[in-house]
Amino acid sequence: MPRRSPARFLAPLALLTAILTVFLVARSELGSSPESSSKPSRTTSTSADGAKDGAAPTARRKARKGAKAKTYTVGAVLTPNLGLGRFSATIDYYNIKIDQVITTQGAQFYIDQCFVDGIGSDACNRVRRNLVTGQIDAVNTSIANQGTFKTSGVDASVNFAVPFSDVGLGIPGRLRLQAIGSYLKKVDFGGGNFSGRTGGGIGGTYPKYKATTTVAYDSDSFTAQLRWNWQSSVIDATFGDNTAAKVPGLSYFDLSLRKTWQLGDTGLGRDSYVAFSLGGESTDIEAQQFALKQLSVDLTLGAKLAGSTTYSVSLFHLDDDLDASGLNVSPLIVAESGQTSATGVAVDLGYSTYDFDNLPQSGVRLAGTVAASFANRSVGPRWPCGPRPE
Repeated sequence: MPRRSPARFLAPLALLTAILTVFLVARSELGSSPESSSKPSRTTSTSADGAKDGAAPTARRKARKGAKAKTYTVGAVLTPNLGLGRFSATIDYYNIKIDQVITTQGAQFYIDQCFVDGIGSDACNRVRRNLVTGQIDAVNTSIANQGTFKTSGVDASVNFAVPFSDVGLGIPGRLRLQAIGSYLKKVDFGGGNFSGRTGGGIGGTYPKYKATTTVAYDSDSFTAQLRWNWQSSVIDATFGDNTAAKVPGLSYFDLSLRKTWQLGDTGLGRDSYVAFSLGGESTDIEAQQFALKQLSVDLTLGAKLAGSTTYSVSLFHLDDDLDASGLNVSPLIVAESGQTSATGVAVDLGYSTYDFDNLPQSGVRLAGTVAASFANRSVGPRWPCGPRPE
């Protein structure tokens, strides 16, 4: 997993966030309407190196059909009174089936199909070669209905929060514990169950088990939180199970500390505050193939403006160190190894109609961030030839 460059510290100039949660136990029809699906849509041309030029295909593909999905979910929520703190647990089973899945048929698909079908086939007519060298210049790609997609699994969570006063301790605040886990029973693209598999040919990585565990302390002005994200090992399915290699499991450890001082109503705005945050993250691959350590520090000043508008200004510093000294590490990861740091300023502006003292309720929440990094530094890494390009 190559490390991101210092450019990641420059947040988008505008970030619009909207969250919509829908629970479905229904049958729905997705895709284009019958009127539009009867018309052949424009396809793109993909060159041998993956670029698209939008050229018209040499052979028309069949009109797409709307995809049809069946989604079934069943779950339970438990909130027993334990006589101490607040406890809740949830468990959900889901089963999703989508027929006539609309997917992209890429350049490699048509090259492989041309080899099977032979000269004169639709697939071969999509392959454009250089008249001088005979090499492939481009392939006219398209999208089409490709069989059935199936997936099923189980999601579960446990939450427990207990104020220290409930156990007779004279400590302000509360202890908060949370565990979230998932089991991916099936992810089937019509060619077998790819749960616990990874590979470019199956569209990504599908670990069979994933879990997130959080231990936190919360008070009115201070928060400390330790979080562990874990996913199980997967099998590289690129070349089939007979030659498949095991990709070790992955763990992320995040530690964050935040202290807030409330200033009240000042010339800066209503409910103004100053906050100091310290964060750290450690990512380790099993068998110590590579490790990434990150550290972040920021000082924030914020307040409420007129109506439901808030703002904050943060001075931040981030530093990370990627150790890729393992024997079997990808050269792409080795190339990104070394230390990187950045210091800058971020400005956040938000608008919300939520009354957080009276949840749940509907409302709108918008937020935007502008960030500028004015000091960057890179030490290393071990590029095989020449200095690291900036």
